[in-house]
Amino acid sequence: MQCVYCGEDIHFEPGAGYVHRNGMAMMARCPHCGWKGPVKWYERYCPSCKWLSLRDDHIATPNADRG
Repeated sequence: MQCVYCGEDIHFEPGAGYVHRNGMAMMARCPHCGWKGPVKWYERYCPSCKWLSLRDDHIATPNADRG
């Protein structure tokens, strides 16, 4: 199954829901340097430039077309 937003493979984990390959549901982006990647829900610093303003990019969401 693939994420409708990024096309990455996702799977369902009991207790966590749909997650990306790395086991994280949320993907974030940095408006300052352009970094995009997985984060835990409480992380707000960009791992690349340390900017304190990460933005939510998307949550792992399955494509509705399962055919």
